[in-house]
Amino acid sequence: MKKILIAILVLAMAFALIGCGKKPVNEAEPTTAPAPGSDAGSENTENGEASDEVGFAKDGEYIVFKVSDRFKLTETAWMGIVPAGVEYKTEEEADEVDILYEYPWEFENMKAGDDWLFKFSTYRIESIEDGNYIMVLCDNDDEGALVLQFPIVVKGMEITPDFSKLKIN
Repeated sequence: MKKILIAILVLAMAFALIGCGKKPVNEAEPTTAPAPGSDAGSENTENGEASDEVGFAKDGEYIVFKVSDRFKLTETAWMGIVPAGVEYKTEEEADEVDILYEYPWEFENMKAGDDWLFKFSTYRIESIEDGNYIMVLCDNDDEGALVLQFPIVVKGMEITPDFSKLKIN
């Protein structure tokens, strides 16, 4: 009986060790797809897939957008949700109507070559009325430039981006 119990414990420990090496589901890496200007509207790019410029992942209670380091942003860069139905041309236009925005996450710890991260709390997203919106990225919060924009759908605590319509200004 002791041998059976020991065998079961050894198998359970082996299973636990093997299972612990897997990445948790909520820490998924952003997906990749063709870069803007390439064949972004082709069958290889689906709604919600990332581009080479912008990544997207759900991380626990946050939705995280990762933006390429090729964009020259500042500490006051911001990414935000604005009403759909308007093509925004300037940071000022977007800033006047933003519904929810975030500054770069852990800017003080960034090193050269690091991508920019913008973390949105799912609880704050839930406070937004369900519907279609535009996600904008601006290089700074003081009469800056609107860097890029793409449509999103907000439903409850979720954001579904459409990177096939990513527009880089």
